[in-house]
Amino acid sequence: MKHRGLAVAARVATVAAGALAIVWLGMGAGWFRGPYPGPSRDLAWALGVPAGAYNFGVVAEGRIYRSARPDARFLEWVAAEHGVRRVISLSGDDPSHPAARAMGMDVAVFGWSASELPPEAELRRVAAMLAGGEPVLLHCASGSDRTGYAIAAHRVWNEDWDRERAVEEMTRYWHRPERAPALHEELAERLGR
Repeated sequence: MKHRGLAVAARVATVAAGALAIVWLGMGAGWFRGPYPGPSRDLAWALGVPAGAYNFGVVAEGRIYRSARPDARFLEWVAAEHGVRRVISLSGDDPSHPAARAMGMDVAVFGWSASELPPEAELRRVAAMLAGGEPVLLHCASGSDRTGYAIAAHRVWNEDWDRERAVEEMTRYWHRPERAPALHEELAERLGR
């Protein structure tokens, strides 16, 4: 009976070690997409691949970066690695904002919903902020929907991208147009202006 318990424990340990190895290799290789939950974020930091844990992306090198909800260590990282000095939150106030302000970052807060387009005036204001040239981190909760709307508006209005290309870029950050087709028709119409 004792040996049987040891055999079961050895199998469980082997499966757990294998699963951890797959996660570790997958994070390093970019197989998994952020945002990751807390313990997985810790693992991403330990592996030296924090960007993936936050659905991070470079929109315009030296100027515009995007992510999921940051924490203080991620804000320190984007400040050190990319010179970010401004944070634009599209998902309302965030626990990381006091840390951002303590680092000397300017924080702009918008309370958008992921399931509807933001007011056009606010979308245009964010697009104008992104065109300002100052290194900025734009984020929402997951870095896919609200951040995607803002980046698409920036791409079309400030960089003369066509709408289809801007929407295709959104999908690379886990935005799924098929979840809300009417919203995408409205987005396409708004971006056409």
